[in-house]
Amino acid sequence: MAKRRKRKTMPKGRGWKLHLNGRLVNATLLLKKRVSEKASIVVFKASKHVAAARKLIEFLSEPAQQVRFFQLTGDLPARRSAWHSKDLEADPHLPAFLAQLERVAPLPRVPEWEQIATQIFDRGEAVARGTVPVPTALRQLDAKADELLEKRRWMIAHAEAGR
Repeated sequence: MAKRRKRKTMPKGRGWKLHLNGRLVNATLLLKKRVSEKASIVVFKASKHVAAARKLIEFLSEPAQQVRFFQLTGDLPARRSAWHSKDLEADPHLPAFLAQLERVAPLPRVPEWEQIATQIFDRGEAVARGTVPVPTALRQLDAKADELLEKRRWMIAHAEAGR
């Protein structure tokens, strides 16, 4: 009788909550806070169609439209009330996303954030590909973030010293 090989799955243990339904569906990383990028729909002051633009925004913001947009594109609804629709509640993949959205925090307000986010992606990809072990990637990321924020720290220190 041949031995069965163990299949690799998402890591179990601290920080991971697995949603299983006969197989691995998705995983929620349990963090105190998550960061999220956002998009906005705006009406320009100089617009000749302010009333119509506001009406369109109100229409697109309705829960029914958010659900329909999800059905067409797979993009998650921005309104919490849309998450209680039958279509979204029936989807087995969405509970993990909803749990993460409950812990969203704004992105850091520093100009260097985009560069730091790029480094997070880069080091995460290296770990995922197995070319760099996690502890090494974290050290590299920490060093790069320190390097990117060095000038800002210097400017803050000198501004406070001049007061």
